[in-house]
Amino acid sequence: MNEDEKSKSTSGREIQSLGSIIPTQLAEETEYAYTKLNQALGNDVAGFVANRLGLSPLELPMALAAEQIVGVALAIYNIEARGQSVIIGDQTGIGKGRQAAALIRYGMLAGYLPIFLTDRYTLFSDIYRDCKALGIKDARPLIMNLHASIVDFDKPANDIEPIPTDEIWSPDEEFKEEEVMELYTQQYEEIYKSLKKSELEMLYRRGDIPEGRFEYVMLSYSQLKDARKDMTRLDFLTSLCEKHRVSFIFDEAHKSSSVTDGKISIITQGINSILETCPQTQCVFLSATFAKRPECLITFMRQTALNSLATNETLRKAFAGGGVQMQEYVASKLAKEGQMIRREHSTDGIPDPVYTYLDEKLPLHSELFDKAMYWFREIVNLSEMVKGFLSMASMLGIDVFRPYPTRAQLFYVNKILLLSLKARDVAEAAVREVRAGRSVVIGMSDTLECVLRDSIDLSTGECPRGDFSTILLRLLDKTLGNASGQVGPLFNLDLDGLGNFGDLQMMLNDIRSYARQIRSDIEEDVFHLPMSPIDVIRQLITQESFTDKDGVTRNIRFEECTGRARQLEYLSPEGDDEFVNAKVVSRVKRHSNHIYNDFQNNKIDVILINACGAIGASAHAVSTIEVDEVDVRQRKMLIVQNDLDVNIDLQKRGRINRTGQIADLPPLYEYIITAIPSEKRLNMMLRAKLRSLSANTTANQDQDKRQADFIDVTNKYGNLVTQEFLAANQELAFILGLNKSATASQLLARISMLSVAAQQEIIDEIFEAYKNMEQELRRINQWDLEREYRDFEAEFVKEELFTAPIDDAALGGASMLTTFRCRHRTFPFDAATLQECIDQAKAAYGEKPIESDILKKEIEEYYRTARIKVRDKAIARKEKIHDTTLGVLLKYGLENHVVEQLISLAERHDEIAGTAVDDYLEGCSQAKRIIRKLKAYQVDFADLGEREKKELRILSEQRKRLMEVLSKAVIGRGYYNIWGFLPVEEQIERVMAVLKEIRFGQNPQSRFLPGKVQFVFALSTIHKELVLNLVEKGSQNNYNRLLGILSSEPWEFSHSIWDSEIAKYNNRILERKIITGNILGAFANPLIQKIKPHFITFSIAPDESGVAKTERGLLLPMSGQNVEKMMSNVTLPLGDGLKYATSVNNVYPISGIGVDFSITPMRHGSENELRFYISVNNKDSRCFELDSRFDTVRDAFKGTPVTSIHNKGNKSPKRPLMHYSTAALTADSIKLSDIVNLLASLRAVILIPRACLTIGEMKDYVRRCSGNDNGNWPILEWSKSAALPPTRREVQVRVSAPVVKDDNIVYVNEYSPQIKLCQLTLTYQGRSFKENTIPGQIRALYLEWLSLFGKPLQDNVSYYWHDFACKMKNEIYQIIVNSPKAPIIQFSDTSYKALKEEVDKYQLSPVGIIISRYKQEMLFQSPSKADAERFLDDCLYDNRLAFIRKSIEDYLNGITDIIIDI
Repeated sequence: MNEDEKSKSTSGREIQSLGSIIPTQLAEETEYAYTKLNQALGNDVAGFVANRLGLSPLELPMALAAEQIVGVALAIYNIEARGQSVIIGDQTGIGKGRQAAALIRYGMLAGYLPIFLTDRYTLFSDIYRDCKALGIKDARPLIMNLHASIVDFDKPANDIEPIPTDEIWSPDEEFKEEEVMELYTQQYEEIYKSLKKSELEMLYRRGDIPEGRFEYVMLSYSQLKDARKDMTRLDFLTSLCEKHRVSFIFDEAHKSSSVTDGKISIITQGINSILETCPQTQCVFLSATFAKRPECLITFMRQTALNSLATNETLRKAFAGGGVQMQEYVASKLAKEGQMIRREHSTDGIPDPVYTYLDEKLPLHSELFDKAMYWFREIVNLSEMVKGFLSMASMLGIDVFRPYPTRAQLFYVNKILLLSLKARDVAEAAVREVRAGRSVVIGMSDTLECVLRDSIDLSTGECPRGDFSTILLRLLDKTLGNASGQVGPLFNLDLDGLGNFGDLQMMLNDIRSYARQIRSDIEEDVFHLPMSPIDVIRQLITQESFTDKDGVTRNIRFEECTGRARQLEYLSPEGDDEFVNAKVVSRVKRHSNHIYNDFQNNKIDVILINACGAIGASAHAVSTIEVDEVDVRQRKMLIVQNDLDVNIDLQKRGRINRTGQIADLPPLYEYIITAIPSEKRLNMMLRAKLRSLSANTTANQDQDKRQADFIDVTNKYGNLVTQEFLAANQELAFILGLNKSATASQLLARISMLSVAAQQEIIDEIFEAYKNMEQELRRINQWDLEREYRDFEAEFVKEELFTAPIDDAALGGASMLTTFRCRHRTFPFDAATLQECIDQAKAAYGEKPIESDILKKEIEEYYRTARIKVRDKAIARKEKIHDTTLGVLLKYGLENHVVEQLISLAERHDEIAGTAVDDYLEGCSQAKRIIRKLKAYQVDFADLGEREKKELRILSEQRKRLMEVLSKAVIGRGYYNIWGFLPVEEQIERVMAVLKEIRFGQNPQSRFLPGKVQFVFALSTIHKELVLNLVEKGSQNNYNRLLGILSSEPWEFSHSIWDSEIAKYNNRILERKIITGNILGAFANPLIQKIKPHFITFSIAPDESGVAKTERGLLLPMSGQNVEKMMSNVTLPLGDGLKYATSVNNVYPISGIGVDFSITPMRHGSENELRFYISVNNKDSRCFELDSRFDTVRDAFKGTPVTSIHNKGNKSPKRPLMHYSTAALTADSIKLSDIVNLLASLRAVILIPRACLTIGEMKDYVRRCSGNDNGNWPILEWSKSAALPPTRREVQVRVSAPVVKDDNIVYVNEYSPQIKLCQLTLTYQGRSFKENTIPGQIRALYLEWLSLFGKPLQDNVSYYWHDFACKMKNEIYQIIVNSPKAPIIQFSDTSYKALKEEVDKYQLSPVGIIISRYKQEMLFQSPSKADAERFLDDCLYDNRLAFIRKSIEDYLNGITDIIIDI
């Protein structure tokens, strides 16, 4: 998309483009949207924006770039023409802030009260900078954040000592932001500040702002986080929306729609509440990561065209069932509708990020990491003792405090530790890049200034130690304090007057003793890790030199933009003194703008930035006044700490990748990652999130696939594997504090407190199980985490209504159940090729591998080596804990031989507190500590022994399974039919298989692992081949399946039979059902999730001009009970479908609104009157109880306890599950009307049997939408009208009451011969014998009754008609006899009444009426096409009428000349 061409000032002045690109997968949709926008605005997008912003044609190019003009135009157009919202998802650096400022200006000019929300109030100054550029710097904002200010970054203030900015230990993030705010106000001129607390409270009470005092409102999302307890701010915003025309500008919009562990945040609930209460409110969403999780789109959908496609609940189900493919579909839908736009920096010429794993240093890193984490675990154990003590003290009535969350600091301790491990590697990488002629940016998250500040001795101003022990000792102090980190209150508790509760004092003494010992041991230990790795990096870099391009050699110049006030100067940054000796030095403070300027002017070679140090500055490769283009250096960013917030990571990258950079000097990125599994896990999660983000924001999950050389287990299948793992390792789950429903992310986070070896073992097992699950699910076409393409060359057959549209909007539409003729290809091996593969496989180990001496020797050697490794590893582990324990016990003053004896006793599992131990420790003051340490050693030693046995047992079982399977395997052997071992949908007689080859791992270290041994079978159909490994755990038990196949009926491989067999099924044409149209809306059907359709992209057969297209849809399974049930029903809006819900005792499900209901018609009472019961699905009863949407009708439902296996036998369950149902309601009852109207207003849908609707009715639902997907957008006469949005269209609720049938009538598809005779007889009433044909007809009528009278008597019905026929034949006989005297035919009153009652008792059913009309009007005739179409429209979709529909369709399609009976 060439923005220069698309946005030109009306003055003819070119508008600068930022050189951005549209993501490939959104390019077509975005181009389409721009074309429609341009047409709707009279081909003058720039003029429209200038008009609405009150800018002249010369001012507009000065304020906005071309891309920004398009984004603003889309936002304003959607507000004015549709009353809907836009999601501006531009990448960092495209200028979302400038677009936000433009929309603030637009809002003020258009009579709105703009309300700007963002992530942090420190970002208010950033948006002010953009407001200045838009000419509204004098517009005064109401700042709702207390103590917040807006500063002007262009106006530095006098230099003042800054406040440190990266406190990571405090659980209160607001404290951190306050420090940043104070830093800003000291560095820059303060322009605006928030009101005093009393003034804000007064405004909140008024519910409005003083007229003329404020032009717009600013607040951060944090102002709504306490809305559950304090509704003040939420009520204030709601009041503003009620009193003003409000436009919300949601910056960092992903924060407005956050979802954690499936739960919507309080902030999001608050925003949703405002938008629901005030639907006329306008919104614009801005975020580079607007949908970090697909659930977040649910918040956006209520303001966009998605609202026409599906309800919130339907969208949630669609994302759950459709996976990544559904995210792509939604993104493309929004882009095409002009309600989402994404522009990115071009990646052409920019190399992919490099991920450098320091695997070669794993042994050293493991040793250092394990030592530090050992002490962390000890401190965690101490914290558990503190919690137990405080809990007991609280029960005794002592006023206690909340304990410090020591375990929660794992993430931060791990982060510091990892950076310390690689500090030297980071410095070496920076030096290497500078010497290569590049300028380097080191990106970090935390500088640990808070640790340094807390570690300074106030009396001397120095830090006692500069190594990692300082961090552990600081955490130890906090563990003995309260939740806010205040040190010491534990030992200050008043325990006087406890009487006999001496146990509490003993617990406190144990804690004091344990803490002292930990402190002593940490102080004596050697960590060889710095507490301030940032300073080690700085010193190692600045002591190195380089030679520039002019031949001048100088030391590398380094600066940091972190806001640190102090730094450490290490005596030996190389660590020759274990990093112990360090001196605290005040940093010379410089404004970050000056630092960036020097960096851009080649006066600084390396800068280090953290999350709060950039302040929007740029460090990209660009010429300056001082640096010519030829002297500009390429930029290299070293990312040394992972940010789990994708937005921060992208913003960090964006610092060196910005508009205007020199194309020949693309930015380079390198992630430096230790080989410690916990850090690899952080990096993996970041890359996984980037991939999910890529699907939502660019509609292309493959965009980051080239970077995805990792296994992403942070998904539903990874969670399933994790839960199976924890179920099999319950002791480990207990140690890690995880329950049975833990996610993969939670497990991988917790294992970082384990040793490196233990981490790796767990990760290996999890990942191996995950790969096996993925392989199996791919084999059965159930893997739904990636887009699936089917080359069907599909030919359209027919389409039927599946889900009726819930909205009349143009984008809203029906979901169609479409039938295609699809080409199924399996590309099987032909016999000749298969024979070649077999011969090649035999060349390795022969036809029967079990008989190969070479293979058997390899297997024996592999498992012998594996057993040795297990034993050696166990010995090494035991030696390690032995040496560690020995070192600790020697510190207590024991002799070496005494310690060895004590350890020996512990290893023999003797009772540690027994007489033998007491003899050794007699008179020792540290006896309790020694015993505690020996017990810990005893447990660890025993665990290692059990682990060794377990690992050896596993190896033995693996070898046994391998040999057993190999004993049955014969290369080239065929198997007659393995149909039972495959998930087969198609109607296939058999699936023949041939064992083509056996594969073993290429790596000798893992050659015979169960996951590496693969048996490959060539298949005659379904798939080309089947690959099974020997895994035998969890849900993917391939071992048993493999044994079953190898033990099945054998078949001698024959070329002719094989080729004949594959010819039957390859390249077949099958009819497949695919849901097309409104794919989102299809998930309103409650059955669709049960059948798990595949979201696929499939090819359409080329048209007459040879053009082939692709389409997206939900591919249904070919068979299954749920599939048949789903296809036999149609989903309708409740208001429309209720009239069909009349079949007695049939349950009609109502869904689509988060709580499922059902309505059941039943006959009631002695009068057999039709009544209706509405029930809540039992699984949703708790939601029904709490959901405020149902407050007005909840009283109509009566709750009765549900008996289940969970509360059966429990006399008083805490919260019994309730079943809610109404009483029997008549069709015209007010309660029924109220309930149905409420559910219909929420856009509920009802499942109705397809047979209840006519073809014409279904066509009407399909045609209901007011427009089509490719229609023109509404024209906006912007030059002639003011900026007023349309009234937001309210969805009209149509409710058609159920049609209650007459209970006295029997409906039949065809009248019986008796009823037909009665009908015929009545036609003669009042006729005359003088009519020519009447005498003969009456005689024939007499014979008909006589024949009925003469039929054999079999049951009560035949007896009844025998008597009735007798009376009628006699009466007709008398009429014939008396005809000369009484020529007018008159039946007796009794007979006439009896005939009338019989005829009136029966009526044709709707099906019967169609059959009758068909025979009279259509059969064997050639009606006009229009008449035939009308008849077909009146035809019900009942299977009993399928023959009629088919005969008329054949006639309409020209297959037959007349309508024939088929």
